[in-house]
Amino acid sequence: MMAKKFRRSAAAACGAAAVLALPLLSAPAANAAVAPIITLAVSGKPTTASGDTVPTGCGVRLDATVTLPDGKPVETGTVQFFNRVPGNGDVFLGKVPVLYGMASVTWTASTAGANGLSAAYSDGLPDYLPVATGTQVLARPGLQVGGLCL
Repeated sequence: MMAKKFRRSAAAACGAAAVLALPLLSAPAANAAVAPIITLAVSGKPTTASGDTVPTGCGVRLDATVTLPDGKPVETGTVQFFNRVPGNGDVFLGKVPVLYGMASVTWTASTAGANGLSAAYSDGLPDYLPVATGTQVLARPGLQVGGLCL
């Protein structure tokens, strides 16, 4: 008699577990976080700048573009910009909100030589993964003459 009660209880428990698990099995999968695409470009160069070379003492603009894999601009989050000079470490250049997929800062190279520029995107939400990119530029001695940078 005791064995029958135990079997019924066990069967009822298994049935209840199956019914409770059914919504979990049929629920849609949670959205996975998306890795945006970030690019970094040096723009607004003085007329004497060429390629990946910039003059010291002259401001240039660093433009980060953040898009989704389908090409749509990211509308949330921030981009942090850094400059790495060999022997000097990373120098924080600014934290800028992303607007219509763009974030920009002005940077002035203070030391001639190699400069590693980087941009790191994050939004603090589970929808987008943090991503970063970088580029290398060579700073050469520059000279401000009036409104021109040589």
